Amino acid sequence: MKTIITFFFLTLFLTSCDKHREICCDIVDTAIEVSVLKKDTNIDLLNQNQPGHYVFGDIALEYASANNQKWPINLMPYNKPLLFQQNGKYYMRVFASMHESPGDINKVKIYWTDNDVDVITFHIKNDKTMSITEKILVNDKLMWTQADGERVITILK
Repeated sequence: MKTIITFFFLTLFLTSCDKHREICCDIVDTAIEVSVLKKDTNIDLLNQNQPGHYVFGDIALEYASANNQKWPINLMPYNKPLLFQQNGKYYMRVFASMHESPGDINKVKIYWTDNDVDVITFHIKNDKTMSITEKILVNDKLMWTQADGERVITILK
């Protein structure tokens, strides 16, 4: 009987102990900051006080990963500001995907107006616990790599 009870408690002890717990959380770091300047005058086209600016409520994003759904930017379901000012310059934050985990390559179309469209291509490195942007192309032109540091790009119009 002592052997059975000892065996029972030993089994209970060995099966109830956590072997190796992983530290929580996945890292998803795929957003970029985009500024838009008029090529010949350097006018900030995201600054709502500048002549010829893009109207923020008219800008839309289309995510290829979300069945090409076109979202007006003022209706995007994010709790972070998508348009913000930093050091006197306006930026728009663009994410590689809406809700789903980003794939290895994600394309986002930015509709500044109905006739003015840019395509941003995110090349993402996906591991078990992280998704990190490795390079960014705008209209198939390389604009940023990890070696460049902060993910800030300027589009000239």
